[in-house]
Amino acid sequence: MTQKKREQLETRIERRFQEIKRRDEIKQRYGVFTQKMLESLFDKKLDEKLSPIKQRLDQIESRLEKIDEKFERVDERLGKIEKRLDWVAEKIDWIYGKYQGHDQEHTLISDKLAEHSDQLERIKDTLGIQTV
Repeated sequence: MTQKKREQLETRIERRFQEIKRRDEIKQRYGVFTQKMLESLFDKKLDEKLSPIKQRLDQIESRLEKIDEKFERVDERLGKIEKRLDWVAEKIDWIYGKYQGHDQEHTLISDKLAEHSDQLERIKDTLGIQTV
C-alpha cells in the first residue's frame, strides 16, 4: 500500500471513529429513542402548540352558535311579519276588487245617465219645452 492510500484510509477510519464516538455520547446523554417515543413526544409538542388555536376555535364556534340563535329569532319575527303582510295584501286585494266593482257600476250608471239625459232632451224638443 502506498503512503497516500494509507493516509486516506487512516483519515476515513478516524472520521468513522469520531462519528461512532459522537453517536455514543448522544445515546449516553439522551438515551435511546424508539419510534413510539418520538411519536409520543411529537404529539405532545404538537398538542402544546395547537392548544391555543383549538381554544380560539372553540371560542369562535361558541360565538357563531350565539349568532345562529339570534338569526333564528330574527327568522321567527320575520315569519310573523310576513304573515301580517300576507293578511294586509289579501285585504288590499279585496278592497281593490270592491273598488273595481264600484268603478264598473259607476261607469254603467254614468252611461245610463247620459242616455237618459239624451232621451229627456229629445222629449223636451218634441214637446217644445224650454229650460232655463
